[in-house]
Amino acid sequence: MESQLAPDPSPASEHATTVAEDLPELYRTILDRVADLERLGSRVEAGRIRTSATRAYSRAWDASARRELLSLLHRADRQLVGPSTRGWSLRRRSAAAR
Repeated sequence: MESQLAPDPSPASEHATTVAEDLPELYRTILDRVADLERLGSRVEAGRIRTSATRAYSRAWDASARRELLSLLHRADRQLVGPSTRGWSLRRRSAAAR
């Protein structure tokens, strides 16, 4: 008797979502981050991210738009985290130097 293996379901097909399913949620998340940036006083950067996100979301819903929105989401997240620890640091001057 031969044993027959059931075909493996493709992992990509089980959990894959289409770009059309991803983009609205991704856009909403970006707008939430923009609101957070505005609350922190980063209105100029928030406006730039919102404008770019709206432009990307308004075009064709394809992989390119998804990549652009993901990039904008990461940009907003970096702004929320704050300045990088690399580079110059602000240090208090010693009392003798004042």
